[in-house]
Amino acid sequence: MTESTTTSFTPNRKVLYVDDEAHLLSSFASLLRKERVETLVLQDSQKIESVLLEHGPFAAVFSDQRMPLVDGVAVLEKVARFHPDTVRILVTGYADYADTIRAINVGGISHFIAKPWKDDELRKLVGDMITKFNLAKENAFLLDEIKKANAGLQELLDGTVTGTVQILRDMLTYGHPSASSQVERIRKLGLAFLEMSPDISAPEQWEIRQALNLFNFGIALLPPTSARRETIPSTPETRNHTTVAAELLKDIPRFEGIARIILLQHKNFDGTGSPADVAVAGKTIPLGSRLLHILLDLDVALIARKNGRAVLETMSRLPSKYDTEIIARMLGVAPSYQEPELPQETTCSVHEFRPGMIVLEDIATQSGKLLLKSGFSLTETSLKILLQWHNSDPVSGEFRVRLSA
Repeated sequence: MTESTTTSFTPNRKVLYVDDEAHLLSSFASLLRKERVETLVLQDSQKIESVLLEHGPFAAVFSDQRMPLVDGVAVLEKVARFHPDTVRILVTGYADYADTIRAINVGGISHFIAKPWKDDELRKLVGDMITKFNLAKENAFLLDEIKKANAGLQELLDGTVTGTVQILRDMLTYGHPSASSQVERIRKLGLAFLEMSPDISAPEQWEIRQALNLFNFGIALLPPTSARRETIPSTPETRNHTTVAAELLKDIPRFEGIARIILLQHKNFDGTGSPADVAVAGKTIPLGSRLLHILLDLDVALIARKNGRAVLETMSRLPSKYDTEIIARMLGVAPSYQEPELPQETTCSVHEFRPGMIVLEDIATQSGKLLLKSGFSLTETSLKILLQWHNSDPVSGEFRVRLSA
C-alpha cells in the first residue's frame, strides 16, 4: 500500500508567561498544570528573543508590564516582530493609561488582565486565547490546502486539455492531411495576431489558441468518402463539419467556449452565413470566430499567390462580412501580413525532414502508397507516421521542401 500524503492541521497549545516575580511564575504554571496547555515561564525579560527563537511560536504570550530593563510592552513588541500571529496579553497591577495606549499601539495586545488575577478567569482566558490563535491558524491552513488542491487540479486539467487537443489534432493529421496543413498555416497567422493583442484577456486568448488548433477537427469526423479527399471540404454538405465538431467539443470540460468559436467561424459580421439557425451578429460573435473567418479567406488568397496586404485592404471594405477592427489591427503591423518572400527551398530525404518544413511534391512509398501531398506542412506527428511507413514500405530518394519562414 502506498503511504498517504494527506496533511492535517496540528494545533499549537504553547503558552509563555513573562514576569520578574518568581512566585507568580510558579502560580501561573501550577494553575495550568491540569489543562491541555504546554506552559513555559520566563523571569528574565531580556531573554525574550532567545526563548522565542528556541521555543516559539507560542499560541499566546502573557507578560507583566512592570519589569526592570525590558517592560511588558517591549516584550510583547518583540513577540509581534518574531511571531505576529501570536496572541499577546498584558498583565498589570497598575491602572496606567499611558502604558495601556502604548501596549495597544506598540505591543499589539488583544487583552488585559489585572493583578491579582482570578484563577477561573485566567484559565478561561488562556483557553480562549489558544482557541482564538488556532482558529485563525486552521483557517489559514485550510485556505492554503485549498489553494494547493486548486493548483494541482489546474495542473491536471491543463495537462488533460493539452493531451486532448493533441489527440484531436492527430486524428485530423491521419484523416485529412490537407486540412491539417491548413491548420498549421492559419495557426501561425492567428498566433501572430494574438501576440500583437495584449488587450485580449488571458482566458479568451487561451480559448482562441485552442480553436486555432481545432477549427478543422470536424473534417476528421466526416465519412471516409469525404474525409479522405485531397482538398478541404467546402460544399454546404461538408462544411457542416463545424457543427459536428462543436457538438462533440462542447461536452468536454473547459471546451464550451472553444466549441462556440469553431461553430461560428463561417458567420459573417452582419449575422448571415452558417449556421443560419444561430442568431448572432457583430461583436456578439466570439472574437475567435471573427478572427478565423478572416484568416480562412486570407489563407485561400495567400495560397493563390495574392498579396496579403492587398487582400486585407479589400476585406476592410467589406464590413458586412468581416470585423474590420481586426483587419485594421493586422494592417497596423503590415510586415506580418505582406506577401513574404518565398522561404528557402532545398531537397532532402525523409530522415532529414523536420517539423515546420513544407513538402513541395507528393511523397509515396516504393509500393505506390501516397503518404503526403504536395503543400503539406510537416508536424512531429506526421513525421512519426511517415517514418513508421518508411520502415515497412520504404520511401526512397530526396524530395523538394520549403524551409519554415
